[in-house]
Amino acid sequence: MQEVFLTGGAGFLGSHLVEGLIDKGYHVKILVRPGKDITFLEDIGAEGVFADLLNVGDYEDKISGGSIVIHNAALTPGYKAERSKYFKVNVGGTEGLLRACKKRKVSNFVLISTGGVIGPSKDGMITEETVPNPDSFYGESKLEAEKIVKEFYEESKIPCVILRPFVFFGERMPQKSGGATVFRMVRKDKLFLIQNLKGSYEYSYVKNVVNGIILAMEKSSGNCEIYNLTNVKKRSFGELVDIIKKVVNPNLKIVPVPLLLAKSVGVVGDLIAKVRKKKVLFSGRNVRILNGMFAADAS
Repeated sequence: MQEVFLTGGAGFLGSHLVEGLIDKGYHVKILVRPGKDITFLEDIGAEGVFADLLNVGDYEDKISGGSIVIHNAALTPGYKAERSKYFKVNVGGTEGLLRACKKRKVSNFVLISTGGVIGPSKDGMITEETVPNPDSFYGESKLEAEKIVKEFYEESKIPCVILRPFVFFGERMPQKSGGATVFRMVRKDKLFLIQNLKGSYEYSYVKNVVNGIILAMEKSSGNCEIYNLTNVKKRSFGELVDIIKKVVNPNLKIVPVPLLLAKSVGVVGDLIAKVRKKKVLFSGRNVRILNGMFAADAS
């Protein structure tokens, strides 16, 4: 039975990935913090390895030779940490894990990166060739992690896959996550919705993301590859709201907001954020994202 060593296996995406891998017949070891309750994952056959990602010596010998390693653990945007913290966890954690992978002679390495390494695009659909220009500490740190993985492949020739999922939703998603935002909005009594949004809003179901990860892992060509993970069928933000509204809150009152007005308010929001040096609830960036500046090609 092929073994997969998975970091971040107790989180939202990680727990679904554990289920998907076990369903496919893999033996799954998951690296989790000491004291973390993973009973529901152990009950379906996962094996827990309790150690801190940054303390490589505490878990290195648990990575079996010839196993596949999927690196999913990360400090995500919801933590709102300083840049140094993001780099310590997302870059330092990747470096340490790769040293262990080389020493243990793993067969394949998969990095779960993010579409956030690109940043909002002004040049149409985001492809794997789009020049990265991250606009967050999270995106910057994951881009650096990608560079380290590429260097690792060139040095070791161990096959690597870098995957860039965009926003996704599903069971067990944290209520403060980007994926839960639309649901939080729709559950309210009233929603101010920008009209005439033409661009695509990337929003994928978590189990589809898991399928993509497993397929990319299994079909690795033996090189170092990068893939976007997102929907082939594109929908606007308004279309997504309408779909979720019908199921979650049919009585939601939609208050239409003209796109031109939203853009004007967004400019004011950007100015306030610049002066206060803090993010605001309504910004020009948010309007652009809703109108497709994170739209990605899944071909």
